[in-house]
Amino acid sequence: GAISSVWGIAALIGPGLGGYMTRAFGWPSIFWINIPLGLLCAVLLQPAWVDRAPKGQGRTDWTGALLLACASGALLGAFGVAGREGWTDPGVLWSFGVAAVLLALLVVVERRRPDPFLSYDLYRDRLFWTGAATGVCAMICMFGAILHIPLLVVGELGGSLEKGGLMLTCMMAPWMVCSGMTRRLLARYSVRRLAAAGMLSALAAYAVLATATLHGLSPVIVAMVL
Repeated sequence: GAISSVWGIAALIGPGLGGYMTRAFGWPSIFWINIPLGLLCAVLLQPAWVDRAPKGQGRTDWTGALLLACASGALLGAFGVAGREGWTDPGVLWSFGVAAVLLALLVVVERRRPDPFLSYDLYRDRLFWTGAATGVCAMICMFGAILHIPLLVVGELGGSLEKGGLMLTCMMAPWMVCSGMTRRLLARYSVRRLAAAGMLSALAAYAVLATATLHGLSPVIVAMVL
């Protein structure tokens, strides 16, 4: 909860600041600013970081990590190019094929490793795999909104860049508040009830968002809060 709240605070500041920097200094500025911020974080982290030697004789599964990274890269490349060239483009089909082969190799390799990069035992736990599947679906919807809401506000509704960024703030403020309430909510309600409530809230948000082009910014604000 505390870590998620910190992320929420940063997300409250970032969208508005990014909109201002884009208008004042151009698009490259929102990427260049990450270099000094990253260096500052590295300096601040060093005094507090304590290395703890892991117990046991396990070895790092570099092969599994490399296969997973390459398969993920092939999938990302395929989806990225498919948006421009179409799903039947030869490059897209090749990328999907490479990703499928790499994922199959990953399964074979990980089943034979004593210390696999991806432990298949975790996916035998119903709570784990259902939570992972739900999380993937929720993140697809959430990041789809985060990426396209500013474009909707600026391109379709005629808002400024700052206003497009501030629309995301409407989502991050409830996120920060709910993150601070995580412990109390889990103590009072079951994980199933909280997950169901969150999914219903997201469903209502996207239903409201579908009317944004008809009723202006109000549906966008309501949807982001939900």
